[in-house]
Amino acid sequence: MTATTNTDRTQMVPSHDGLHVLPNNPLFTRLLRHAHRNCIALKDRQLGVSKTYGELLDAVLVFREVLREALPSKVQRRLSNGNEVYVGVLAAGGYEFTVAVLAVLALGAAVVPMFPTAPADEVVYYATKSQQVAILSTSATSQLAQDVAHRCGIVQLSILPNLPRTTRLEPHDISLSSNSPQDPREPGVVIFTSGTTGKPKGVVLRRTYTHEGAISVGDSYGVTHTDVLLHTLPVHHQTGLGTSFFPFLNAGACIEFHGKFDAATVLQRWLQGGLTVFSAVPTIYMRLKWFIEQLPEREQIPYKQSAGQFRAFLCGSSALQEHVQDFWTESMGRSILPRYGATEIPGCLRVSVDLHDAPKGSVGQAMPGVELKISPEGELLVKTPNMFAKYLMDPEATKNAHDDDGWYKTGDIARREGNFYFIVGRASVDIIKSGGYKISALDVERACLTLPYVNEAMVVGVEDEEFGQRVGAVLAVKNVNATDVSLADVREILRNQLAGYKLPTVLRVLEGELPKGNTGKVQKKILGPKLVPSPGYEQIPEVQFLCGRLTSPDICRRKVHSGYAILLCSVMSIAANAEHRTWAYLFQLGQQFSPQNILKLILVAEVKCIRADYHHKSSYTTTNMATPTSFTVTKGPITIEALDQGTGPVIVILPSLARGANDYDVVAPILTKAGFRVIRPQPRGIGRSNGPMGKLTLHDFAADVAMVLDHINSGPSVIVGHAWGSQPARMLAVDRPDLVRGVVMAAASAGKLPPGSTEKPFSRLRTEIDGSGDMTLPESKRLEYLQAAFFGPEGNPRLWLDGWNEAAHHAQAHARIYTPVEEYFSAGETIPILDLQAEHDAVVAKDVMKPCLGDRVEVQVIKGAGHAMAPEQPEAMANAIINFVKKI
Repeated sequence: MTATTNTDRTQMVPSHDGLHVLPNNPLFTRLLRHAHRNCIALKDRQLGVSKTYGELLDAVLVFREVLREALPSKVQRRLSNGNEVYVGVLAAGGYEFTVAVLAVLALGAAVVPMFPTAPADEVVYYATKSQQVAILSTSATSQLAQDVAHRCGIVQLSILPNLPRTTRLEPHDISLSSNSPQDPREPGVVIFTSGTTGKPKGVVLRRTYTHEGAISVGDSYGVTHTDVLLHTLPVHHQTGLGTSFFPFLNAGACIEFHGKFDAATVLQRWLQGGLTVFSAVPTIYMRLKWFIEQLPEREQIPYKQSAGQFRAFLCGSSALQEHVQDFWTESMGRSILPRYGATEIPGCLRVSVDLHDAPKGSVGQAMPGVELKISPEGELLVKTPNMFAKYLMDPEATKNAHDDDGWYKTGDIARREGNFYFIVGRASVDIIKSGGYKISALDVERACLTLPYVNEAMVVGVEDEEFGQRVGAVLAVKNVNATDVSLADVREILRNQLAGYKLPTVLRVLEGELPKGNTGKVQKKILGPKLVPSPGYEQIPEVQFLCGRLTSPDICRRKVHSGYAILLCSVMSIAANAEHRTWAYLFQLGQQFSPQNILKLILVAEVKCIRADYHHKSSYTTTNMATPTSFTVTKGPITIEALDQGTGPVIVILPSLARGANDYDVVAPILTKAGFRVIRPQPRGIGRSNGPMGKLTLHDFAADVAMVLDHINSGPSVIVGHAWGSQPARMLAVDRPDLVRGVVMAAASAGKLPPGSTEKPFSRLRTEIDGSGDMTLPESKRLEYLQAAFFGPEGNPRLWLDGWNEAAHHAQAHARIYTPVEEYFSAGETIPILDLQAEHDAVVAKDVMKPCLGDRVEVQVIKGAGHAMAPEQPEAMANAIINFVKKI
């Protein structure tokens, strides 16, 4: 065997390069195929040019050689050796940009798109951070590029003057290199993040981003060579590049670059027809909506009809406002497809073009080959083959972006319903911690956007000594003066949609729209502290804030004279739920302190009153014996009925296998009397609850409960799962940790067995359990089974002769069997659990949870109860739940 037996043939022959040779790279392979079809690759409205794929590749090869010759010899050697080389492109989307990007990639370097109107210092930072060897510019950016190149000591090249005026090469003159393929793991593109926390980070994306990753995105939207995309986005960020550029080039489609967005000219282009896809960010869709709505109704018709030419409206960058989606669906006849992703993890979730299978508000399902999971804290974690390679020159940040198991930490709080994911908010800015509650800022924003005069809403946490954070809302309004919108009115209207603790307590109103960064995003981390700074927002005349329940800024700031005691009394009269002695004491203090301090005392006392409202309603509610009412919630084919009883913090009860919510008719009043609101969802197939019953998992049943809790804006609640009901209760804690404060497992099998056990989980008294609800059996046999499986020695099995549902039985049993126990066993990692055991339970293998999960599990035994528990010992069961809730 010779030494060269295992040597690749490319190491034995001369390198295959040349003026007409493209690199061995899947992107260029596809582009050359498209060139042979003689189809249009792009149109540039600004330059007034239209180019085929053949003409585009000809220009790319010409400019590649111009760039190569302009580079110092040491840089050329680095390229030949396969070392990392970065080239900046300072251009808006169009013909010049496309040629420059492809020429850099054809050279074997990585391209760094930059915002063409960024300040010089910012561009210098980008060039320095990425160690650019050259900066490529258009005529519009040449002066800026020259300045940056001079300051950084690098090459500057103008693009258009170096492009061929006539076609030099035909497609058949161009070949692909027979060299080894370009290493797909090497850098292909660098996109700088928005830099809301410190300096922007350079996200290095591998070469696969430009082909395999792009094809994956294109496939999810069904992009083909017949598509014509109207491109209005900046090309220095993910949506403009990874969604609206590379996927369409790979597919052989036509990209029509419109230039800077303007609603009137974009809609005029729509009227001309010939388009199939429109890609934008929420701000653009909102401005198009505004433009159309301000027209007389007759003039709106052509624009609405022109939407019919599009087979897809794509939207990325940030969450789309619900009212904008509703307008598009109802008035334009088309739905907008949301795209979730981040610069670091492009294309990880997808929503199909027909939208038929996607629940409203969902960001879709995992794309093929992508792994997703939700951490115990609710954060979405991702592994995908198209993940970024690194942050430029920042190994510590690269490492910290992942958990110990290599999952990328998105920073987004998410929930899952079946196979679909929903974004609750950003862990850092969209989750507000106020008075012990975790509040989704996005939930509050969605509610604010239902106000008819609100165009945009931004909700942020405002630091507060008493609550930790206040809920601060910044509203951009239309057709009204900012001074006409009051915090009191906003809170009053939103009470119908939001729980009291979610209502804004700080408000600033702007006219027009919210300020945005150069990517079209509202940068909360920057804008929030600027508009409602803490400390200091109290001194800004435009900021309204809750001062007790008095919300007028005049009242909050008024100079109180000798009549301040009258003001004090008026505040006292409002606080009906507070302890009388608290207000009497405050009134006494009012005789001793200055008017300024009185206002502070009012705020402190009222804040304490509100906190009592949050946490201690049971301490002042002595009679709360409301008769249960019911309501239904519908989402697609699913309708869930829930019994609703009482007021106060929410306790949810999920029933046993094949049984309904009425089993707890005796338990619920005890809980409501103690100051709680009891919600009892009926499982599918029982009462007015219905929906698909085949091939369900526990995720589906947990999603049904989540649908109910989202409907009532419950916030974190205690979930009581009786027997089988403990399984969807624990599943809910995993899928929707934002909805779960604690889990009570009442007479519930853990799903696992103690070490050394030879039993099969859920196997005890299987015949008796299944036979109890079998209506074909004689009553005597069913009573025998009921006594054996469900009731203690003193229990009355006749109480459960009725109330069984065969369809629910089959669906729930299937869900238990086909959901791996590891997915729900621990109810997440941090949720407190009460293992409420029945003394005479013949079904459950006891004392499994605490040995497995440790101190977060509390064990309590209900004396005299069997597996049914609720009809046998309702008071003991209810009191155990109440004590557990008070502890947590």
